[in-house]
Amino acid sequence: MNEDDMCVVCMDAPSVMHFSPCGHQVTCAQCAENIAAKNSECPMCRCRLQ
Repeated sequence: MNEDDMCVVCMDAPSVMHFSPCGHQVTCAQCAENIAAKNSECPMCRCRLQ
């Protein structure tokens, strides 16, 4: 697995979660859950998550 496929938050797990509506796939499941619980914004574009 190359670096581009890794979670941009923790860099420890593969990025598997898609954010809506922007469509970015940049985080692992655990980091996506943490983001949704805290600020609900995509870590790449700061788009408000749905």
